[in-house]
Order: sequence, then C-alpha cells, then structure tokens
Amino acid sequence: MNDELAKLLELATVRIDVDHAVAGTGFLVAPGKVLTCYHVVKRALGRPGAQEIIDVVDPRTGTSQHPLTAPKVDAQNDLALLTIEAKGRQSAVVVLGDVPRIGDALFAYGYPPVKPGGTPGTYEYEGTEGGPPRLLKMKVGQVREGLSGSPLLDLRTGTVVGVVRKSRSVDSDLGGLAVPIDVAFAVFERLKGENADAARADGRWRDSMTETQRAGLDEQAPPAGPSRDLLVVIGQQNERWTVSLTSASLDGDWGAEVRIDLNVLRPDVARLFRMLKATDPTRLTKAQQSLVVGQALAKTLWSDDVQQRLRGLLGADDRVLDLLLHFRDDVDEDLLYLPWETLYLPVDPVSGGVPVLAAGVRFASDDATTLVRILHVEPAQAFAAPEPLRVVVFRSPGESPEQRQTLAAEADEIARRAKQAGETTVVPTSATEGDHPTESALRDLLRTGPTVLHYVARARYQSLDDERGKVDAVDIDDYPADPFVSLGAAEFAQIFTEHKPPPALVILQPVRVSDTELPPDLTVFARALLECGVHAVLAFPLPVDAAAAHDFFEVFYREVGAGQPVHLAVQRGRARLEQARRPWAFPVLVAQSPGPITLTRPADLKSLGKAGP
Repeated sequence: MNDELAKLLELATVRIDVDHAVAGTGFLVAPGKVLTCYHVVKRALGRPGAQEIIDVVDPRTGTSQHPLTAPKVDAQNDLALLTIEAKGRQSAVVVLGDVPRIGDALFAYGYPPVKPGGTPGTYEYEGTEGGPPRLLKMKVGQVREGLSGSPLLDLRTGTVVGVVRKSRSVDSDLGGLAVPIDVAFAVFERLKGENADAARADGRWRDSMTETQRAGLDEQAPPAGPSRDLLVVIGQQNERWTVSLTSASLDGDWGAEVRIDLNVLRPDVARLFRMLKATDPTRLTKAQQSLVVGQALAKTLWSDDVQQRLRGLLGADDRVLDLLLHFRDDVDEDLLYLPWETLYLPVDPVSGGVPVLAAGVRFASDDATTLVRILHVEPAQAFAAPEPLRVVVFRSPGESPEQRQTLAAEADEIARRAKQAGETTVVPTSATEGDHPTESALRDLLRTGPTVLHYVARARYQSLDDERGKVDAVDIDDYPADPFVSLGAAEFAQIFTEHKPPPALVILQPVRVSDTELPPDLTVFARALLECGVHAVLAFPLPVDAAAAHDFFEVFYREVGAGQPVHLAVQRGRARLEQARRPWAFPVLVAQSPGPITLTRPADLKSLGKAGP
C-alpha cells in the first residue's frame, strides 16, 4: 500500500451534497473538474436553480461551492462531470489509468452519510460485467451507501481505474460495481487530455508512484500524433483588413486572400455594449465578454465555410492544430493590440456532415490547439537552446519602498516557480545613485548568457522626449529616483544587440504598483526584441494580479522543465488561467518564425546523455 498515493487520493476527493444532505462522492480529474455518478446529482437536475441545490464540499476545510455550470451527464453510463472553481495545490488531481487486471488490489475513499468526514475501503478486482453499462466487479470489501462517485485506485498501477457506482450489499463485504475510466474517456472526450495536462502540471502524484508504476504510466500514454498548422496572414488595403490562409500540413485549398467587411461585426459589437450596460452581474463576467470578443474576431478571419472546416478538423481526431498569426507590415498598428488570444470557435448545432465538436474551442488555451504570433513567414525550423537552462528573474526598482517591496516579493515568487525548469537567480536592481543603475544591471546580466530573461517590470504609459517631440510609448523603469530615465521599446532592445547570443526567451511581466498609472501593453516590445535575435517573447498585454501570474508560471515552468516546447508550455499555462476564469490575463507569445523552441531536455534524456527533441 502506497501511503503517499492514498493521501493524495483523499486530497482529490470531495463530498457532494444535494439539498443539504450527503448524496455521494466526487473526485478531481483536472483543476476545477469533478467526476462523479449521475445518480448522485440526479435529484437536483431538472429543478429550478439546480446548480444552487448541489454543494461540492471539501470536508478538510469545511468549505463548499456550487457548480459553475450545469453538470455534463451521461445517464446510461451513470456519469456526471461538474465544473467548480479551481483551488490550486490545496487539493490534488488523480491520475487516470487503464482497466485493472483480475486480482488487483483496489483502494477507494469516499463520504457515506455515517462517515461524512470520509472513510477508506479496500477491494479485489474480479473482472468486467457486461452491459450496457459495462462495469468493473469487485469483491472482499464493503461498499457503503454514499461511496457512489468515489475514485477506485489500482494499487498495482498507481492510477484511478474506475468510479464506484453501487454496492452489491451495503451490509456485507460482497464488494460492489464501478464504471471503468475508459468509459468516462469515451463520454467526456476532453477528459483524457485534461487529466494528462494536469498530471504534468502538478507532479505530486507521479512523484509518489514507484518506478514500476511510472514506467507503466509512460507505456499507456498514447504517442502524440503530428500536429497540423494553419497560417493566418493579416494585412490591410486602405480601410479594410485582408486575410489569407495557407497550410503546409493540411490538404486542400483554403481559398484566395479575402477582404474583410467589418460590417459583419456590428451585431457582436452591439451585443458587447449591451452586456457592458447590463445591470445583472451575471451578464457582466469577463469570461462572457471575452467569448463575445473571441467570436467576433473569428468572424473577421474566417467565413462560415472555413469555420465549419475547422470544426471538422478539430472533431475528427486528437491531432493538435497549431494556429500561426502573422501581421504584414502594412497593417494599422492598432490591429496588433486586439485581443487575438481570445479567438473562439463556437459549436455549430448543424454539423453538415462534419464531426461535431462537443464544446467551443478557445484557440489560445484548448488542448486541441495552440496559438502563436510569428514575426516572419518562413519554413518551420526547430530551435533547441544550449544546455544548461539558466533563468534570470530581473525586476524594476520602483520609486518608493512600498513599490520596491511589491516588485521584490513578486520576483521571489516567480523565481520559486522558475526553479522547476532549471538554475534560477534573482537580480534586484540597484537603488543607489549612479548612471542608470537598472540599465547597467541589465547589461551585466546579459553578459552572463541567460537562456531566459524574466523581467518583473513596473511599467506604464509615459510621454518620452526625443528629437521629434513628445511620443507615447510603453516604458520600463530605468532609474529609481528623479530624474527618471525611461526605456522605450527601441532603447530596451538596443541593450540586447550588444551581447550575443541574446536570451532565447524574454518574458515581460508587468506589475501594477499604482492605481493612478495607465496600464501598459508590453507586447509592443516584442518586435524590437525579436529583430535583435531573441527567439521568442512572452508578454502580458495588461498587468495581471499575483494569483493569476503564479498560476500561469507554475504550469509554464514545470512544462519547460519537462522538455516541452515553449508554445505548448504557454498553451497549458493559459489553460490553467481559463480554468480559473481568467481569459483576459492570457499572455501573448510572439516567435521569430514557425517551429518549436525547446529550452531544456527532459530529465530522462539528460541522464542518458541523449540529444533532446
């Protein structure tokens, strides 16, 4: 018996109450996703305010919450999937696995009414009972009322293989029946990918497995199919946008360049303004606003036929679609700063013969897609940074002790997460008098050749003096006391040209230290940095609160440390923000050209001395 896995299994479980009475158990299969039995929540469904009748309770803290949306259910297979607010590392997410072998020892944890604080149970697997529904049969253990929906852990594999459904006798140890996890994979088509992403993002479960269990988990993971790409080139002719679509990996012609009639956006703009004026708070959520904007932007890029073709591609198989956005030099600069990372492809109820999507697709955070902006359109070429990976977290000084404290605390939090990827140091800027100490410190650290420069910046809109007079620019502090010396995009990038090679990745994370300062869009720095030889820039278009930044970089740096390419690490970090209902916090990834950028090799390849992918 693995006590560490048993403890994590308990942390992953929740009690489900209906009408303030214990109804059963559920467990986290992804951040904010609770799997349980349909019959556990059935009594609440179909009633007015059904979500308010269901309470998802954490017995360890006594806190509870209602599902954020209506449960997804499959009555025939007795399964339900609830969406709740993700709570970070206070809870755990199970790792899901295959059907057990006959004779395997099984372990469950749940919340029967007589033990509302939770109780464990052990069983032995007998085999599969035919269906529908198909069920796992277990013996030698008592399945009490209220254990319905509990996770069933296979002690041989270290993975959860079933959802406890019912007892064969509540008063004896005859065992019970459970729904196999592969049935849940078939019912909820994104569950397998979301669970795998969660396991990569939070390594506690895998770290608690034995070497044999980890090897078995790696063997059961299906090999990733080749990704597909779709290049979207956005230009401008007079007052109209132009859009052309090409692909090196998708069959068929995507049509000639089209000129966009922006009149198609009028209904969506009107709808957005109605939402902004609405007095009902439920119509004003930022998540809802971002969906309206995302659908409107999708309409500008793709005709109805193209959108339907994309639905067919995404619904046909599990291969990832890489969406590449390129803006020609003739576009109005304002086009660059539209929130393209909100791009959203809604479900079409009329399939027209193409595979049906079960849910809409947010291209910047969905597990079936990636979204990257690229500076140059040229053949994809992979880049692998030289080992070892070195991350430098650099911070602005701030004008006051309070600002310096805020920036220093945030830099330390980011560094703690960056250590998952490799060697990490924090470089505080000097607060002493001298010739531009921030700029000098930046020059000094670039000479050390970091792989990643993560700039925790106090940034704002500022009027800069130059020979042309006053210009508006986003700037990053250069000097901690009067007179301020501000760095615009060109001046900031100039520092990078003096030291070759520059960092492979530059991350620009703005921190708001004053409510009176206008927030910046640090994506304006991307082009200048890429032209200096930086391979990719990850920039936030708006300052994000500390909790959102920590959530994103916890996932991002873990993925980078596991050898994932930067664009996939960013995608999974955005998915974490999506789960937390923070789509407006999505950072923008801009790369020099198509192709994966890998900053480190997986640990297993390092130990073998092999070249990474």
